[in-house]
Amino acid sequence: MSRRIRQHRSRLKIINDILAVARHGARKTHIMYRANLSYDQLNEYLSFLLENGLIDKEPDVEYEGAVIYKVTQKGRQFLERYSQLQDILAHPQPGQKVQTNYFDLPAIGE
Repeated sequence: MSRRIRQHRSRLKIINDILAVARHGARKTHIMYRANLSYDQLNEYLSFLLENGLIDKEPDVEYEGAVIYKVTQKGRQFLERYSQLQDILAHPQPGQKVQTNYFDLPAIGE
């Protein structure tokens, strides 16, 4: 009987997921559900991303008091480079063993 083991996402994968959702602007709730994070996790990651200039927040013109999170130029560079690394790892040199845990760094709060 085969059992599927659920692997935890790496910190970089979670950051990539958040930035991908917020690429064109998204509210906190939308990011939380699309990136599959708890409210506390989302707040920790958003703080980290804001502090490091990967994401900005601006007022939502449609809803008074709401905030939209948008990816910065630095955040777009992260998305591009993460994608390039994933592509490199998905296509190893002939005879090279494939490993899938290159980006397994502890997530925030672990």
